[in-house]
Amino acid sequence: MNILAVTPIRPGTIIAPCNLDKIPRLISELVPVHDAREVNININRARLQKMFVDKYFGLYDFVLLLDSDVAVDYQTVQLLVDAWKPGTVPCANTKGMQTDHVVASCALISRVDYRNVDYVTNLYTCQCMKLPNTFYVKGALAKEI
Repeated sequence: MNILAVTPIRPGTIIAPCNLDKIPRLISELVPVHDAREVNININRARLQKMFVDKYFGLYDFVLLLDSDVAVDYQTVQLLVDAWKPGTVPCANTKGMQTDHVVASCALISRVDYRNVDYVTNLYTCQCMKLPNTFYVKGALAKEI
């Protein structure tokens, strides 16, 4: 399976080390345009999405939504691939605990589902809530550094 990791970063960010030699990464620098953090995140996610659709849509089957502070290994990504079913977004647990919603800081989404995510409507809504059918995969753990 062809996977492209997409990562939004803030200026001056050092990306967490990952053992993802087989997975290239597309990065977009977050340029703050608003006082609200979530608005900036959604705008940057939309920018990454457009970059993917315009240049890479036909080349990759999946997108790995990967925050810049998340360290994950290839075996964990493979767990996400194995758990994926059409219309779902399997996620690695990066918080180490259950939260009020599935945190999608390390999430696998099909290219078609990714293209269809609407990041710009309701800019104050957490980007995790915009993804279809997110769930944590048992045993898939990653760390925020």
